Amino acid sequence: MDKRLLGILTATTLALALAAAPIPASAEGVGVALGTEPEVTPAATADFVAEPVPRAATVGWDGDTYWDGAIDATGAPRPYTGWVVDDHGGHGLERYWIVEGRLFRGGLFDADADGWGYACEDGRVLRGRLAVVDRVYLANNDGRLLDPGWAVTGEFTDGGLQRYYIDPVTHAARTGLFEVDGATYCGLDDVGYVLRGKLARDDGRVLLADNDGKLACASGWLVTGVYDGGGLQRYWLEELPDAPGFYAARTGYFELEDGVHFGEKGAGYVLRNARCWRPGVAGGAGSYYEANNDGLLVPLAGGSALAIETYVSWMLGIAEDNAHGYDQRFRWGEYGDYDCSSLVIAALRVAGVDTAWADDTHDMLAALTASGLAWTSGTSGLRRGDILLNEEYHTAVYLGNGQIVHASVNEWGGIEGGRPGDQTGREICIRGYYDYPWDGYLRLP
Repeated sequence: MDKRLLGILTATTLALALAAAPIPASAEGVGVALGTEPEVTPAATADFVAEPVPRAATVGWDGDTYWDGAIDATGAPRPYTGWVVDDHGGHGLERYWIVEGRLFRGGLFDADADGWGYACEDGRVLRGRLAVVDRVYLANNDGRLLDPGWAVTGEFTDGGLQRYYIDPVTHAARTGLFEVDGATYCGLDDVGYVLRGKLARDDGRVLLADNDGKLACASGWLVTGVYDGGGLQRYWLEELPDAPGFYAARTGYFELEDGVHFGEKGAGYVLRNARCWRPGVAGGAGSYYEANNDGLLVPLAGGSALAIETYVSWMLGIAEDNAHGYDQRFRWGEYGDYDCSSLVIAALRVAGVDTAWADDTHDMLAALTASGLAWTSGTSGLRRGDILLNEEYHTAVYLGNGQIVHASVNEWGGIEGGRPGDQTGREICIRGYYDYPWDGYLRLP
């Protein structure tokens, strides 16, 4: 046999024998001595004890913790970060955001490629609209907040399109007064979309915004139909004392170089081609004006007496016209009818008397005295134009000479229903004075 072949066989036989033989404890370095380091796995080592892979108690929820069953390279549970969509907490199918295995309840969060979201206190991720202090968060059905910048959508208003400006820092819709690219806007509290139209402030001034939400932004006279369906109106704009750079229309009585003007409360435009009664100071006699087409108030001779005669005459005209009857359901003249309080309040408004929040007999006393009318308990000293009032049930206007004008009952003797108009001649009528009893009367000073 060839000696080289014999050497190869001998070496091979020895290697096989060594591999098959048990390794004594004192011979742990044999493999190294021979220059061949055998591959040893933990399972092949006599003193190795396999450790069980750590596991959470369950895959899924355990209180406020969540595990998706994933493990890392060491066999330990890998904390989960990401979305969970299920009915956890008994709320039905909802979306939750998990951070390092724990339910996130801390409000705003960054969902990486999915944008930003907002987690509520109960852990559910917002889907819809949520007002938090001075911010309004808006999230789609997947829990993703609207992207920063302008958004026009009807998703949060039952289909009616609105404009929102989403702040790039807070990721919420801007509310209150703010500026973007040199234009001014007003985001509405609780809903988040910007004002389009008019908004009366607590100080009485009226903000004006066009269809894009841009606010009127200069002082002085503004004549436009943008805010009133195309009908031209005049507004006097001034810078807001508490917000430099923002402007609003004046309301109430105010004086300019050309004289006195009156801005309509809530509407903002100045009174034109109509009359108004201005209360006197400390209960004194008031002034009566007629506004010309430019909104300048021109004093009328007769003052309060003329204002009184104006509303009394209007009520007498209604009482003598059978097209007007009694109804408490359609009480503001929708079909020509009134009830006792709406008839008096409407008459005062025709005369240009501010009726504040007056709506019925229950609030007439507070509202009309706030507008400058004087109150007298009882019925002594009645004069023409005095407004008789029982706060619980009824009101009428005293005409003098023992007569009153009032809205009474419908043709059935009831307060609702019946045909429009006066079917009996007594639904709205002039009649002799009677003791209702009245609590007292209101008078224009």
